[in-house]
Amino acid sequence: MAVTYTSAFGGLSLRAKTAFINPSATYNNVVFWVNGGAMSRALRIYTHPDDGLSTSTMVNFTAAANTWQQIVVPLSAFGNPAIISRISIQERSGAAQSVFYIDDMQLVGGNVTSPTPTPTPISTPMATPISTSTGTPTATKTATPTPSAAPLVIYNDALAPGWTNWSWNTTANFASPSPVQSGTRAMSVVFTSGAGGLSLHAPTPLNNPMTTYGQLSFWVHGGGTVRRLRVYTHPNDSPTTSLMFNFDTTANTWTQIVVPLSAFGNPTIIARISIQDRSGSPQSAFYVDQFQLQP
Repeated sequence: MAVTYTSAFGGLSLRAKTAFINPSATYNNVVFWVNGGAMSRALRIYTHPDDGLSTSTMVNFTAAANTWQQIVVPLSAFGNPAIISRISIQERSGAAQSVFYIDDMQLVGGNVTSPTPTPTPISTPMATPISTSTGTPTATKTATPTPSAAPLVIYNDALAPGWTNWSWNTTANFASPSPVQSGTRAMSVVFTSGAGGLSLHAPTPLNNPMTTYGQLSFWVHGGGTVRRLRVYTHPNDSPTTSLMFNFDTTANTWTQIVVPLSAFGNPTIIARISIQDRSGSPQSAFYVDQFQLQP
């Protein structure tokens, strides 16, 4: 699809022939590919329960210039809508936009398998921050966005300064040379027993993280098989956890996981972030890269 927004806050809106009732019972994610064309694009996606102006929670993302990137949005990020009648992608920079492109848009149940993108060279995908703000898709009811904070990088070729490894029943290599999603190194993770966990400890707890950040984003590669995992936060050094967010990897494929902090129950303190096995069995190596909190 070639899309041109002729005025600020224009929107591409796709309407189902028949509304999806209780879509989360069948589908887990909205998945699509986007190419920003000549420049990066500040966009958002959301669902509608009907033909009115009501919307789900809105999910912000950025389309990179001259690059195809896959966007995977869990239905939980939309607030687990009970009905989906339409899906809209809206401009959020407050200006008309020249052409950009969307392809292979679908609702997906279970694992996300990355299709082969068009033969445009793929560079490092830009951050895809998730917002929990809502509003109507009209310029008169939506304020012009203000500049956001920079991402908090936790892992990018190495653990960020001050972050430490608090993993359990796990062998973690923070300098694995292959496979790598971006840069020269990724995390290799082996769970040596069932319910093992990769756990990354902040140098100091992040107080009121939602005032600065909207989501956790990382890339995961299943290695030779599918992995059943979950991610969550801790408010301190005890076993206390936030709500847990389940996800599955895809074998031999890098997939971006984007989790809004609201899916963790809007934590007021984040001291650690953990990815845990939920299959109940030891797991051979899988890989994690580009781990960060994003506005």
